[in-house]
Amino acid sequence: MATMHWGRKETIIFAPHGAVYTDGAVIFAVILTGLFVYVHFTFGNTPLQRFYTPIYIRSSVAGGVSASRKDKYRFVMIGARGIRTRPATDVDVRDGNTPEPGTKPRPLALSQSALQAGYDLLYQDPERTYIDAPLSAYLSRAIYGGDTLFDIYQVPLFFGLVSLLIQLPFSIQKDIWRRKQMRYGRRLKGTERVTPKEFNRKVEGDGLGIKIDGLKDMLRIPAKAEAQHVQIIADSGGGKTTIIMQMLRQIRGRGDSAIVYDPPLEYKRRFYDPKHNIILNPLDRRCPTGDQPKNCGQVRKRTQLPSRCSSPQPSVLGIVRNSRYYWHGCAQRDDFDCGDERRGKSGDGLRQRRCSAFRDGGLHCQNVPSKSAGEILDQDDSGRVRSVDPTV
Repeated sequence: MATMHWGRKETIIFAPHGAVYTDGAVIFAVILTGLFVYVHFTFGNTPLQRFYTPIYIRSSVAGGVSASRKDKYRFVMIGARGIRTRPATDVDVRDGNTPEPGTKPRPLALSQSALQAGYDLLYQDPERTYIDAPLSAYLSRAIYGGDTLFDIYQVPLFFGLVSLLIQLPFSIQKDIWRRKQMRYGRRLKGTERVTPKEFNRKVEGDGLGIKIDGLKDMLRIPAKAEAQHVQIIADSGGGKTTIIMQMLRQIRGRGDSAIVYDPPLEYKRRFYDPKHNIILNPLDRRCPTGDQPKNCGQVRKRTQLPSRCSSPQPSVLGIVRNSRYYWHGCAQRDDFDCGDERRGKSGDGLRQRRCSAFRDGGLHCQNVPSKSAGEILDQDDSGRVRSVDPTV
């Protein structure tokens, strides 16, 4: 029998309680700064400046610590037979390789101007002792044009600082969330109360939006889920109709189409525009189904059946098929304002129009006193009940 274990499994790995994301942001900014410095060192300096950079850094740091500090250095010299040797300048060298006995090749070569001047020898002199502070000042003046180390690398250092400042707001926020989870625990499953902004981020909401009172952001449905069912649950007066109207306004604003089932004519009064909308009700004169006479007459086709009983206002239409027989019913007032049975009261002039279809294809209509939906029966000439019309 398998042994059941309760609780979480213990582990020897303990989660650090420090600012993990902030520390990561600092490390990443340092890496970026190093990358920026390397790019500037490679493409922003001359060959001789790149060669003297380690010596310049070393002498500048040591000279800043002590003005009398000394150390040993080697300079790059150029010369030729019959020409006095001197320290090389930027115009005297270029990128290249110059072999040197006993060590790796020097990454410098004589430039074309130096060769034309008669120089044919490029070498490093033996180590000599120099005072760091005066040597740093000489390199700054002769090699780097009077720029200090900070002047040379201030641009990459600035971009490294900017990268850190960009990361800090996000990393600090994530560290706060992490500390809250470690202190109060984290939700593994179940519902969660979130803000509209958090909801949109979790479900990738980019479609229809719902305005929430007191909140700036809208609660948005994913665009790919707009064609699915949306269930709105609330008490009477809770805002169900308001939410649907918000959706309809957005659908109309972006040029899309919507089909609204509206028996109480609640949305028709607000959204119906004869220039851009149509009423999909064959009992309505505005429905694009062709000519619709006011009186019921003989029809021979099923497709003509809904269009023969008409009224100016939309009403409920039901069609029931049984073999070759079709029935449909509609409710009409005396003033042709179509409604359903629930709107009528005794003596208010409401009449039910009963239409019956027979095997010969003919349709006969007559006005009968108002009755409940269950009492509206379709009968043939002999009085035999064929069907109950549940749509009235």
